[in-house]
Amino acid sequence: MSVLLVFTISSCSTTKNKWYNRAYHRTVAHYNAYWNGNDAFKEGRRTIVNSEKDDFNQILPIYKVGSEEDVAKVKPNMERAIDKSSKVIKKHSMFIDGKERNPEIKKAYLLIGKSSFYKKDYKTAEATFKYIINAYKEDKIAYEAMIWLGFTYSKDKQYSLAESTLDQVRSSINAGKAPKRLRQFLYSVYAENAIAQNKNAKALEFIQLSRKESYSRGYNTRLMFIEAQFYYRADELERAKKLFGKTARRAKELDMEFASKLFQAMCYDPRKGDSKKVLSKLERMLREKKNETLKDQIYYTMGEIYFKDKNVDKACDYWKKSVSSSIDNDNQKVTSSIRLGDISYELLEEYETSYIYYDTALFIMKKDHNDFPRINSRQIVLENLVKNLRIVNRWDSLIALSELSEAELNRKIDGWIAEYKAEQEELRKEELRRQAILQRASANNPYAYRQDQSSWYFYNNNTVQAGKTEFLRVWGNRKLEDNWRLSQKQGDFSFDDDMDFDDYDDMDSLDVDGNVIAQEAQKILDRASREYYTQDIPRTDGAKDTAHVDISNALLSAGYIYHQGIHNNPKAIATFLELHKRYPHYPTTLPSSYHLYRLYDQEGQTPNSNYYKALILNDYPDSEYAYMITNPDYWKEESLKDKEAQDEYEKVYDLYRVANYEKVISQSESFIKDSESREFIPRFLYIKALSKGKRYGIDSLINELNMIIYQHPEHEIASVIENQLKYLTANYDIASDNLSYVPGTDEEGSDLPSTDHRDIVDHTLEEDEILDAESLIYRYRD
Repeated sequence: MSVLLVFTISSCSTTKNKWYNRAYHRTVAHYNAYWNGNDAFKEGRRTIVNSEKDDFNQILPIYKVGSEEDVAKVKPNMERAIDKSSKVIKKHSMFIDGKERNPEIKKAYLLIGKSSFYKKDYKTAEATFKYIINAYKEDKIAYEAMIWLGFTYSKDKQYSLAESTLDQVRSSINAGKAPKRLRQFLYSVYAENAIAQNKNAKALEFIQLSRKESYSRGYNTRLMFIEAQFYYRADELERAKKLFGKTARRAKELDMEFASKLFQAMCYDPRKGDSKKVLSKLERMLREKKNETLKDQIYYTMGEIYFKDKNVDKACDYWKKSVSSSIDNDNQKVTSSIRLGDISYELLEEYETSYIYYDTALFIMKKDHNDFPRINSRQIVLENLVKNLRIVNRWDSLIALSELSEAELNRKIDGWIAEYKAEQEELRKEELRRQAILQRASANNPYAYRQDQSSWYFYNNNTVQAGKTEFLRVWGNRKLEDNWRLSQKQGDFSFDDDMDFDDYDDMDSLDVDGNVIAQEAQKILDRASREYYTQDIPRTDGAKDTAHVDISNALLSAGYIYHQGIHNNPKAIATFLELHKRYPHYPTTLPSSYHLYRLYDQEGQTPNSNYYKALILNDYPDSEYAYMITNPDYWKEESLKDKEAQDEYEKVYDLYRVANYEKVISQSESFIKDSESREFIPRFLYIKALSKGKRYGIDSLINELNMIIYQHPEHEIASVIENQLKYLTANYDIASDNLSYVPGTDEEGSDLPSTDHRDIVDHTLEEDEILDAESLIYRYRD
């Protein structure tokens, strides 16, 4: 017994390179810490595979690596694997004579790298795999680590590095240095890297190579489905159909089998046959009870068939059904919404419909979705367009209502109320149908809905669905984020940088059918009451005039967006022409005329272009638009003038900061006299006024400020000056509160406000007396 104890103790040493030392540490490391860590890693990876739902409308990834939500679920598993592997290295490493003697150590490092990879901690994973490659150059594990490093580079979007790393492994395999068994994994990572870059031909090549190296039926079936997807997208429908037929027979997962059958149907080629049989089969699938929760996918497929038959209206009807019937398949809801949004945008030019369905897709889809940048970019433009179109529709409707007699108005409103009540009843019935479907699905698959067994609210699917419906009824779709109660929280998508936050209220001013409803910002009324529909009707001429100004501005903005945002010139021309027809003498006439001149020129309609060119030159000869027509380099020259003026202003501003007010006044007057920069003259007048205030007193300051407002009422600085004058009136003992500018004559004969110094208390200002007023200044330095 004592001999065995001595032997065991001597075996524990990690500094002795004896066979029993190596055997002891290898055995203890493998069957203790490493075993538990590897088990946790495999459990975490199984969780990802089982929880990540395939989106069959996108090219499938070969390996499921999980979303951010999935990573959060398996993080404890991966951290346990890393912790156990670290213990293996710390307690059982036998680095003797410049070489690691325990083979379990390299496996522990590899496990740390793979666990970091599945945690999406790519920097740690890269560092770990690089360490293995450098520390075990002569070992076969280095080549496996290189493939994992290539995979990590690919997921970190370093595609070139991924490919060069994989190329090294491929060369080593071909040279007989690396084991051939790595080919399957190598080719699959090559394919993943190509898929990430949308290099479909290259991905297809490596998928076929990987299939040849694999003996796993499930793995090969997945590769076969991906291969079929590539053929389908390349319009090689016969080859795609055959492969989808095989995957439908071979798939163990019901969702892949179902998707394969639907893709077989979508491989229908109108040039070679008729769609009746395909549609008949899909209709039968719709009637089968087992497919109740899958109707959204069937409807989408039927929409694709009708679209191939050039029946766009029917296709859109089925895509709408797909969106509305989607219960728990967010992937399909996103795909159907994008499809409908794209057709409405690109083919039908129904931009409000496109806006609605893009909005649905963006609300659900993750930001790493392939289509997110494209859809988000379009939605930013559409949101502005729809806002302006709704302003026009809203005011047109309200003005039309204002012209009706009370009896006619009440009849119309009562009709809307009846429609609203019918719509609410239909929504209630639809929710009952959804709950019934979920209950039947729960009964057929109790394991999938085991949460219903709990009494807690969020474990009961029926109460959650009812709560969701009530939330949507009150608030509509809202993202889970700060200030979610606000329907719009940022204006970065605006074409007009000066747009007021309240402008966004108009987004909710009409429902999708064009019925007039109240804005969010107004008091909440019962939509089944007449007051709800009458509260915004303009009753006075002044209110109607305001409405017409809003309409003209909205039409001008909509025309800009059609032209510059959507690049739909015919729509832009039609909108500008409508603006001219309705409001021929509004401030919007000049800018819309210029755009009509440019648009007709682009469209090659020279007579129309010349008409608007002549209109601008004859009626608005001193406008910037006329200058742009007569001088193509107008803006370049103006930009140069502004640059020179900006430089000069910087110098004057620096003089102002060091209190050299006399020089500020003289240099400002010199610039104002000689400069052609209309934009900067009010700025120099302003800094000159401040300097006079500092130098000569408050009466001089007030006179100068009033003169700027009188001469440049439209300049952006005018509103700032008005605030300062209010401040000065309230805070200084001025004999008269009437600060309005009255033209008079100064010693040089120019118009100036006349002021009797005897009526004003001595207000020569000390250096910091005007500080509070000056804090209101709009600083032009930036």
